[in-house]
Amino acid sequence: MKLAVPLNVVLLAVTAGAVAFAVHGCNAARDARAEAAAAKALAAEQAKAKAADVPVVEQVPDLRDFAAKLLAENADLKASLDRAEKAIPGVKVVTVYKAAVEGAVNSVPPVSPPPAGTAGAGAGASPSSASAPCVLFAGDKLRLELDAVTLQGPAKGHYLAGTMSASANGRLLLRQSFEGVNVQAEEVAPKPIKLPGWAFGLGAGISDHGALAAALLQTPPTHVPLLGWPLRGWAVVAGGASQGLVLGGASVEP
Repeated sequence: MKLAVPLNVVLLAVTAGAVAFAVHGCNAARDARAEAAAAKALAAEQAKAKAADVPVVEQVPDLRDFAAKLLAENADLKASLDRAEKAIPGVKVVTVYKAAVEGAVNSVPPVSPPPAGTAGAGAGASPSSASAPCVLFAGDKLRLELDAVTLQGPAKGHYLAGTMSASANGRLLLRQSFEGVNVQAEEVAPKPIKLPGWAFGLGAGISDHGALAAALLQTPPTHVPLLGWPLRGWAVVAGGASQGLVLGGASVEP
């Protein structure tokens, strides 16, 4: 049995393939322009923040190396992270924070001696029982540091592990770990921007003259003036062994 394919059906199929390829290219170019515009807007926003001395959270493609370096420098942070990973198997690091402020001590209030009768005061107090005060002097360099990571669990919950520390003249005064749950966080990697673009479809049908093959092309959405309703135009081209059909129109979403 020899199967004959009408020439107009072949031409319709070739045209449909060419249109599909063109639609894909148009949508890809549209998405690329949107990505470039978003990157430009982000750069401008961060430039304004830096000019105003607002700390900028840098976005990096991979946090693993940065997180590994931070954990190697801070054993208390690693222990805090280990506790979180043990409690919630499968958590992953999504954000890393390392911040520090440093300044000179301007003035220091006088250190009062311990009240009489307390340890370290009066006769008979042993040197070992004396409580040595932690004294800061004017001009000392005081440094406060925050090392923290936010984690995301398998159920998309966010958690926090980190440490805060204080040091003076390079001498560690205090380091304390902290943990928190339900911290609102967002993935470091930006989600790709996908805008509605040209749409393409295929169809088939039957008429009194035989089978029909059809192709649909739909435009990117715009908006109806004044009303603001989404508006898309469309065109349908159909053909068979001895017939052809072209339809056009528009659809709105009130």
